[in-house]
Amino acid sequence: MRRHLPAISVLALVGLLSVVVLVWAHPIGRDGSVLNAGWNGLSVACAELDGTPLYSYDELNEVEMPATLVVIPRMPVGTADVRAIGEFVEAGGTLLLLDDFGYGNEVLTGLGERVRFAGTLMKDSLHCYKDAVMPRVECLGVGDEGVLGELVLDCGTWLECAESTDVWARSSHFSYGDVDGDGQRGEDEPDGPFAIGVVSPRGRGEVVVISDSSVLLNGVVVAGSNVRIIEEFVRGDVMFDQVYLPDDEVDSGKATLNRVSAVVRSGFGAMILLLVLCSLAFSYACYNRQRQDND
Repeated sequence: MRRHLPAISVLALVGLLSVVVLVWAHPIGRDGSVLNAGWNGLSVACAELDGTPLYSYDELNEVEMPATLVVIPRMPVGTADVRAIGEFVEAGGTLLLLDDFGYGNEVLTGLGERVRFAGTLMKDSLHCYKDAVMPRVECLGVGDEGVLGELVLDCGTWLECAESTDVWARSSHFSYGDVDGDGQRGEDEPDGPFAIGVVSPRGRGEVVVISDSSVLLNGVVVAGSNVRIIEEFVRGDVMFDQVYLPDDEVDSGKATLNRVSAVVRSGFGAMILLLVLCSLAFSYACYNRQRQDND
């Protein structure tokens, strides 16, 4: 039995490495993932903004200011994490909150902001990209910044806010809210222009809200100047929240591999790996010597 141990160990190691390679090579399809290179991923925007994924809100405590956090809440955000976001902004961080029909209002309520996502599909049959559900929105900036360009939305909504709110992006006069969902402009349905992007100062930082969770998706950023416009509000290092996205086991596995890889690349991680390899080599040498003595 003992003579078969090395063979079993080799087979186990080969099996483990095969699983790791499969997880690493498998394409990611998770909505909003920075690892997803498909149309519904954020790999392009993350690369252009030189961003990094955020896998735990505990990491916010170690972030140097100024910094920017991009949050697309496709799941309910925990109370403790909303509090962490608030502390992050108060300390000088910038929150970029992108949503339409998700859980953005819960974040805004927790932060005490007076802006809300309308939660109704906005359409514009005249100023649009290919379809009325993809409106082109002119971004005028805040103050004397001038025109920033055009944002292209994809099935977004609009923002409900006070008149005193700093609005930097509005839809055209031809836009409307498709409240009844029939695809037609009704007499009783709200007309534009609507607020699409707003900014609100908070402590030493600011909260930037955009009424579409899709503006940074790989399949949408190519249609407009979305990344360049959002870059105007970015301060310091950029982090993309990967906590509140639909669960995906392969994506979680890749995230774990990325964290392990980062640890191994560090000086401390490399030392630990070297010690482990030396221990394995020493153990095998002892086993081989004992087997020879028994023979």
